Amino acid sequence: PNGGVGSQPSSQCPSCSKRVAAWHTHPANGNDWWDKYFEPVYDSEGFSPGDRAYSDLHSINNFLGTPSGSS
Repeated sequence: PNGGVGSQPSSQCPSCSKRVAAWHTHPANGNDWWDKYFEPVYDSEGFSPGDRAYSDLHSINNFLGTPSGSS
């Protein structure tokens, strides 16, 4: 249940807690790795289909930090 990207795992929550939201960030364009594998498939400034699907699957709010601010 606790996701992560690469070697950066998500923070653990106490077992007595209830998940009510998720958050993550997208890198700015110009990041060679991101551009090669994800752009233009995903918009760095908006939610991806996968972001929305995760929220729907877990019935939680999903917050996104973007290069120009937050969505």
